[in-house]
Amino acid sequence: MKCKNCNKELPKGRTKYCSDNCRYKHYYEENKERCIKKAREWEKKNPKKAKEIHKKANDKYRRNNKRRFNELIKKQYYKDKSKWHSRSRVYTMLKAVNKKIEINQECKKCKSKDNLRLKFKEHPTKTEDIIKAIKDKKIYYLCGDCR
Repeated sequence: MKCKNCNKELPKGRTKYCSDNCRYKHYYEENKERCIKKAREWEKKNPKKAKEIHKKANDKYRRNNKRRFNELIKKQYYKDKSKWHSRSRVYTMLKAVNKKIEINQECKKCKSKDNLRLKFKEHPTKTEDIIKAIKDKKIYYLCGDCR
């Protein structure tokens, strides 16, 4: 007899799967939608725990697969270079010693001042266009909750 999942010959005493891993994989493949739905429900009920778990998984992936992670970042960069150049230019302008422009350092929606991140509706690359976008409030801060 052969394993249902990987088609390897079954060792003695086994009837359907060669290992527990194969059994779990086969179950997941058959019930993928249900498993994903259940996971999403749990994430909605426990957002803090889900965030911690995702962060740990991402850190582990980033640590163990540096080359692969860097390749993914490069792929995103080559997909839309202007977006990356715009972001880097805005961040350098905000950190500059003689600032040409400042953005209000509070969340646009809830007015909190912690856990802020920039939000871009436009991605201008020229300095004049960036200043104009900031004045027109197309580049602004949002807190982590409002994002």
